[in-house]
Amino acid sequence: MDYYSQMNAQETATRTLANRLLSAALFLGVVGATLCMVDSSSQATQHFVAPPVQTQAARGYIPHAVKPKTKIVLNRGVEGLGKQGDVVEVAPGYYRNFLYPTGQADIATPAKLESIRKQQEAEEKAAEEAMAAARKAVTSLATIGKFVVKKEVGPDGQIFGSVSEQEVVDIIRRQMGLNVDKKDLILPEIKELGSFPAEIKLHPKVVGKFNVVVEKKK
Repeated sequence: MDYYSQMNAQETATRTLANRLLSAALFLGVVGATLCMVDSSSQATQHFVAPPVQTQAARGYIPHAVKPKTKIVLNRGVEGLGKQGDVVEVAPGYYRNFLYPTGQADIATPAKLESIRKQQEAEEKAAEEAMAAARKAVTSLATIGKFVVKKEVGPDGQIFGSVSEQEVVDIIRRQMGLNVDKKDLILPEIKELGSFPAEIKLHPKVVGKFNVVVEKKK
């Protein structure tokens, strides 16, 4: 290799080394700056103290006192409160000035609550007995099946007048001993001889079915 070639090679090697050293220096500078930023942030966090949280009392807030309530028993239904026998809570003044003077409520004492409990048990028992009696009457009506009404008949085969609810109710009372009311009887208009279906309500949830047979009176 001649002299000029050697000089060019040395110059190239020197530039390459210088570039590498410059790159390394720049890299170290960036890393150092980053570490300084992280350290500063950490120190700032360590020295940060959150401000104290003020309570409502510290801010001068005073909560409203809970107004007392009076536990009462309703002697009869009161709109907006409940039905007879219900135990509710109301403002003392409302009870003292209105409910008690008008006899609509009493204080819910243990004795009063016990009395209500016994009354409710008696009412439930009576309701069960009424239901059982109504179902028994339905069975009896189905067994009998029909009630005969005797009527006078004119030349045209039509009966005089018509069969009334009261006539049918009277026959049921005589034959079965049931205390039924004509307003509970569902009867079609009957003006001729024959057999006609009828129903009678024996309980709000129980209805008996039977036939009314109209025959000529001899």
